[in-house]
Amino acid sequence: MKYFEKSINAYLVIIIISILAVMSIFSVYFQDIFSTTKTGFSTCQEDLAQCTTNLVVTKENLNASEADVQRFSRLYESQTDTLQQTNVELNDTRKDLADLTARFNQALANISSLTNTIISLRADVRQLQEDLDDCQDALDACQNPPAP
Repeated sequence: MKYFEKSINAYLVIIIISILAVMSIFSVYFQDIFSTTKTGFSTCQEDLAQCTTNLVVTKENLNASEADVQRFSRLYESQTDTLQQTNVELNDTRKDLADLTARFNQALANISSLTNTIISLRADVRQLQEDLDDCQDALDACQNPPAP
């Protein structure tokens, strides 16, 4: 029985060594996988941190862009109001200009008519002056007869 006990002890030692060897191999294998996974996880964490930073920067830029859009929207509205007021003033000025142009054309027509009347009256005055001169010459001739 001693042989049997020695054999069992040897088998037990071999089984324990085998179990320890298998556990060591699994430990080394899983430690390598864990290290690779940990490295991948660290890389993912760094990428996530970078994406978070980019997200924050982009959000700030977007908020700034929204503020710019709102500011430009208010500016556009005020400029639109100014443009509408200017268009109203322009239309009023155009109406005034049309009225003044009509009055100016009427005045030019009146001036032309009056100029023609003046020219006609001057011709009449010249004719009357000639008639007066002729009458004066005839009067002078009648008052001072020529000496015989």
